[in-house]
Amino acid sequence: MIIIWWLQTQTGKSSLVGLTNAIFSITAALSIFYGPIIDKHSFKRTSQTSLLVQTILLFLLTAVMFWVSHDIVLTILISAVLSICDEFFSPRRSCDP
Repeated sequence: MIIIWWLQTQTGKSSLVGLTNAIFSITAALSIFYGPIIDKHSFKRTSQTSLLVQTILLFLLTAVMFWVSHDIVLTILISAVLSICDEFFSPRRSCDP
């Protein structure tokens, strides 16, 4: 939500906000394909790695948004990768009770 709000206030372009929201929706919709990757590896290790990558990317995203460059494209790219990592951290596994 914060990324969407930030994009709206920075650019004022609702089409860019809609595109970004579509990217987030696509990463969530593609989560059915992440399952085989998660099942091939240790769930604990996959979750820990995902959380580490998310932490690093969140610091990078904050730097890009507020201190370094205010680059809109880089902000959307980092946010999309964060969205994918979130799916690896809390996957919707069908074999869980």
